[in-house]
Amino acid sequence: MSATRSQALVKLGSRLAGLAAVGHPVGAAGAADRLATALEQGVPAPQALAQASASAQVVEFVERAGAFDLEGLLDRVAPVLGRADARARELRGLAGYVWLLVGCVLGIGAILWGGVVPAMEAVVRAGKELASDVSLSYGPFAALYVFATLLLAGLALALSTRRAVFPFASGRRAVQRAAILGGAAAAARSGARLESAFLAGAALASDPALRRDAEAIATGLACGKSAGQGLLLGPLGAGFFFAAAEHGAGVETLEALADFEENAAASAWTTEVVKAQLLAVALGGFALGSAGVFHYALYSGGLIR
Repeated sequence: MSATRSQALVKLGSRLAGLAAVGHPVGAAGAADRLATALEQGVPAPQALAQASASAQVVEFVERAGAFDLEGLLDRVAPVLGRADARARELRGLAGYVWLLVGCVLGIGAILWGGVVPAMEAVVRAGKELASDVSLSYGPFAALYVFATLLLAGLALALSTRRAVFPFASGRRAVQRAAILGGAAAAARSGARLESAFLAGAALASDPALRRDAEAIATGLACGKSAGQGLLLGPLGAGFFFAAAEHGAGVETLEALADFEENAAASAWTTEVVKAQLLAVALGGFALGSAGVFHYALYSGGLIR
């Protein structure tokens, strides 16, 4: 192998290691060496990345980009993927806390249903021997407990998924728009055609609607006409971008739009995290409080009467 080729592969390996460092791991130690070896043997870049245990998302991104500057492509897309993953991990970490709360509430419920309810019903049955009108009524309190637990579990599910679901839909879509446009800009700057760049960016989307919109924009660019539903660029942004692309300024405009969406995503994400924290505290307190009320209702119904 020539010294130039060897240096290029070592440099590419460092790019791959950088990609892992920002949140998109390519596998165990030695992945960079496997990638370099596969490329040296003439394996196409997407397949070489797959052999190096790159994520399916990264492999699809590189395959769709079709850019011949693989080193530059990995280098430019790494921060985009890293920011997206860091934000996703932030909510997933909070989801772990909420799931822990759900477990605590369910544990309390198991104690109430399995121990306290039978005990209080036994007390009531004994009380009926003295007064026939003695009864244990806890239905509304049990319903409140179940409702609060379902709300808390729903919050945990919403935090755990990558999909844009209520109540975090707007923030997640903002983050995905930033990832799609950031990835597209990285691909375009690395030598990909604009339509290929948008196809590559679409590979970074987990929201089907945004993915379809990015692919529609790619089709429009290939056909030389404006396309898309405005979910990714918006009506004004789409018109501005297609006009710029017609005059040869598509790459520069795409980079400007990507920067704009990244700033918007950073602001929106701060709001989403605060919202998630407040909801976790509020619904967690509501669920634990409802369990306490349920417990009190059982004891008061069984002992006071």
